[in-house]
Parts: sequence; C-alpha cells; structure tokens
Amino acid sequence: SHVKSETSRLVNATRQSILGVAEAVNNVEQRTLKLRDNFTSVKQDISTVFDAFVQQLRQREASLISELERFYISELRGLNTLQENLEVEMARIASHCDLTEAEVHSSNTDTEDLMAMMAQCRDHNEIAKRVFESTRAIPTASKVIRFTTTNTNSLKSHITRFGELGSNDWYSGLLQRRNLATAHQENDAPSRTELNRTLPPLRQSSGWAQSIRRNPLTGTYQSPSQTLPTPRRYRTYDREARELNVFERNQSDLGNSARDNNLNQSNVVNSSGPRVSYPPSVQFEMILDSQINDGEPSVIVFQRGTRIRKIGCRGSEPGRFSSPRGVAVSGNNIFVADSSNNRVQLFELGGRFLSEFGCYGTGDGEFDCLTGVAVDSTGRIIISDRHNHRIQIFNSSGEFACKFGTEGTEHGNFSSPWGIAVDSADNIYICDKDNNRIQVFQPDNTFLMQIGQLGSSHGELQCPHYAIVHSNRLYVSDSGNHRVQVFTTSGDYLLVFGREGSGNGHFKYPRGISISEQGNIIVGDSGNNRLEFFSDTGSLITSYGTWGTESGQFKGIEGIAVAEGMIITCDRENHRLQIL
Repeated sequence: SHVKSETSRLVNATRQSILGVAEAVNNVEQRTLKLRDNFTSVKQDISTVFDAFVQQLRQREASLISELERFYISELRGLNTLQENLEVEMARIASHCDLTEAEVHSSNTDTEDLMAMMAQCRDHNEIAKRVFESTRAIPTASKVIRFTTTNTNSLKSHITRFGELGSNDWYSGLLQRRNLATAHQENDAPSRTELNRTLPPLRQSSGWAQSIRRNPLTGTYQSPSQTLPTPRRYRTYDREARELNVFERNQSDLGNSARDNNLNQSNVVNSSGPRVSYPPSVQFEMILDSQINDGEPSVIVFQRGTRIRKIGCRGSEPGRFSSPRGVAVSGNNIFVADSSNNRVQLFELGGRFLSEFGCYGTGDGEFDCLTGVAVDSTGRIIISDRHNHRIQIFNSSGEFACKFGTEGTEHGNFSSPWGIAVDSADNIYICDKDNNRIQVFQPDNTFLMQIGQLGSSHGELQCPHYAIVHSNRLYVSDSGNHRVQVFTTSGDYLLVFGREGSGNGHFKYPRGISISEQGNIIVGDSGNNRLEFFSDTGSLITSYGTWGTESGQFKGIEGIAVAEGMIITCDRENHRLQIL
C-alpha cells in the first residue's frame, strides 16, 4: 500500500508538471506567432526598400525615354522644316529655268532681257551650289544621341551585396534555458557570436523608410551605407536653340536677306539700266500707297483699281507674323494661323488688329506650329495643331473649348494635320497630311469617314495640304501629286486637274485653295509663286503673281480665303498677308 501511495503522489506531481510544459507550449506558440509577424514585417521592409529603388529606376528609365523622344521630335521638326524650304527653293529655281528657256526660244526677246536672264541664271546656279554644299553633310553630321552607363560592374556588385539581416539568437537562448536541446541540436545551431559575425544586426523598417533620401544634386536615391550609381546624363539641346539653329540654317542656306537682295538686284542689267520683269498673264491695275511704312505693322489690300496695302511684316509683336499659314474669314473678321509664333491673330477686314490667343506648348489652348484654321456656323474656331498632332476648338472669344486626336494612323489619329474646312452642316474636314488622307468628323468630333489614301491614281492623295467645301463638293490641294482633286462631300471622286510644271494650268506643290463668289476655283501655286484661277470644270481662266518681295509678288503661298470680292493670301516667306 505504501508503494501505491507513493506512486499516486508522483503521478499527481507529474500531472502538475504538465502545466509547466503546457505553459512552455503556449510560450512557443506565442513566439511562433511573433516569428510569423516578424517574418511578414521584415519581408515587407525588404519589399518596400527594393520597390522604392525599382520605382526610382523606372522613373529614371521614363525620364531618359522622355529626353530621347524630345530629341527625336526636335531633330525631326528641324529636318522637316529644312526639307520644306529646300522643296520650295527647288521649285522656284525650276520655275525660273522654265520661264527663261521659253524666253530663249522666243523671237521677241531682246539682248538686254537675255543678259538679265543670264545674270539670274548665274545667281540661281550659285544659290543651288551653296545649298548643296551646306547640306551635303546632313546624313553624317546630324546630331546623334547614345545611351551609356557608368560603373555598371560597381552597380551590379552593390546590388548583389545590398541589404543585411541580423538576429538576437533568442531561439538558442531559449533552448539553453529550458535544457531541452540535445548536444547534437546545440552543435547544429549557430551560436550568437557566429550569427552576429555572419549576419549584422537587422535595421528597423522605420529607420530604412526614413533613411531613403533623394540627393538634390544628383537626382538619385541612397540608403545609409549604399548609393545607387546614377546613369550618365546626355543633354539634348532645348527648343529655343533648335529653333535658332533651324532659323540660322534657313537664313544662311535658303533665305537670307543678302541672297534676297542679290536676287532682286539680278532683275537689273546694271545700276542705270532698265528693270526687266516677267509680267503675269493678267495685269491687275494697282495704285501704291506711298504712305505705307514697310517696317511697321500695317495692312495692304490690293484689288483691281484700288489701293495696295498689306497686313503685317516679320516679327512677334501683335499684328506681325512668322510664317503665316492658314487663314479664314467669318463675318468682318480675318483669322490667321500665325504658325511659328504659335498663335491665332484676329483682324478686321480693313486690316486693324483686334486680338490674339495661344502660345507655344502642349497644354489646352497651346500650339506647336499651328497650320489650318476654320470657323463654323456657330462661331467656333477650329485649329489644326500640327506638331501636337491634334485639333483644338475654341469659342468665338478665343477660349479653349475642347480637343481631339493624337499622333497615329488609326481613324481619329493624325500625323501633321494641316488645312481645315467645314460644310454647311458644320462637319469638319481635316487634311491629315502625312497620313495622305482627309478625315471627316461630325460637329461633336465623332469620326465620320476617311477620304483618300497614299497614291497617285484618281481619289488617292499625297500630302494634301488644304481643302474647301463648296456646293456639296470637296476641293483638295493634292500637293505631293501637283494637282487638285474634287470629291463629293460623301467622299466620291469627281474630277482632277493640273500636273507638275510651271506652264499655264500646271502646279508645283499647290497649297491654299478657295472658291470665288463667281464659283471659280482659286489655287495657291506655291512652288510657282502665283495664284491660278480655274472654272468649276478645271479649265484655266487666268493666273497672277510671280516670285519676289514687292506688292503682288509672293514667296511661298499658303492658305487662301475669299471675302467681299477680295482674295486673302498668306504670303508665308514674306511673313505677311496680301489681299487682292
């Protein structure tokens, strides 16, 4: 009985010891939960730090790509501008050659005229040589941008060794205190000294989050002990410098005042000899207003038998222009797309400046080389924003209303949109120049249809520049094909007239187009620097104009509009409007 009693006591005592083991199990469970929480927290710390660096690398990637895109667009615009000027120069020289050749074979040409033409030929030949010499290095001398990295190996080394983990060895201490670990387990478990030697103490998440700082000098992010090397920066030249370079190139290669003066002087045999000119096929009786100061913004209106005036001269002040392109008339007002000044200017028909709106940029109401302008029946002003590849619409007060379109080739996308026309239902016709088509939109900007595609057959287009809708017909200056095409407003091909050349009824890069009050078609023959007038069937009626800077002469005709018997013409390279 004594043995039984002692055994019973030991069993009870042993049962009491189970409570201690149960408490130990509970402690282990709590520590397991803490371990899980610690694991989750540290994992989140690691992810947060690396996500921050990955985000900064992605931002750097986006920044470099954005710089590259700006460089590409800047270079492309400069080359496009140079190409346009070269094409105009080429057409002008070819036109002179055609006219001179005709005079050479004429029996009525006197010796003085031939001498003058010889002088002009020498000047043109010299200009062509200068242009060739100044541009022959373009394919190899164009600015090139490259992407390079510095300290790549160092960066890789930093990445492979980035971050540390540490432990306070709580588990080994617990085993030793509880005497539950076997000698084998103790030998397998690393000591605190070993852990501290191999894994430095863990930094807390709050410390890491606070330690990531942006260096304002380098634009990089760094931790307390490591710094990510910054990829080498390549600066692209800014827009102002690019414009200056293009402008200087244009001035030196194609259109400087010295060359213009030489060409003007080439019309004279000698300082005391008679001036030799080539009159247009129809003479307009004009009376020169001697009170006009060519250096100040003023208005020239020239009609048959009326006073000659002009609107504007080169400059950025109100009333002056830099390469005016599109023009539209609504009521008694003239709207001009002042292209290189990135603004719309508004004048009275009499020429008095009223207002302007717009500036350079990509935001709402800002432009990058606007080209076409039209006004619908509600007074909305519709602008083609060429290098932003979009259309912007303003209310009659010039306040931004909406926009549509992005760069691309799909329906509703644009690539260098140019001229704009509206029909009686306020549908909008856009000359999508580099996509070689006309896109038509409803008044709410919903895409309606496409007219044309790249080609030279009937109904196909190459770089259409301007269009006008009249009596349910759409007239398009098919500039790259040197012709005019006529469609129904439903897009059906009707008529084509004109071909490349400088003879009567021929074109070289026709631009502006309009319809007179008598229903005749007026075409701005840009390369031949003249206006040509056709019947509604495409038969030539007459032509007017020649190259030059005098009143009634043109250098690169762009948009045309008709109002109250006057023909308003954008004289691009003379930076003015002329009104017949």
